[in-house]
Amino acid sequence: MEKWEYLMVELKLVDINAHMFSTVEGFDKVWSADLFTEHLNQYGELGWELVSCFPIAGFRRTIKVFASFKRKKL
Repeated sequence: MEKWEYLMVELKLVDINAHMFSTVEGFDKVWSADLFTEHLNQYGELGWELVSCFPIAGFRRTIKVFASFKRKKL
């Protein structure tokens, strides 16, 4: 039977007007669509597959986004 491990990446809103996010854990960079794509590719190189992304709304706008990843447990 296959076993999986999971990873959640939390992105928080840092610039309302530019719609830019940064990660809570480990990254100080501000995330744009291009940077998010770059990091998705980096996670993919490590065997992580993006399962879903979902926003957390507050004050009528997205304030956080959670990205859920999985990979086969070795």
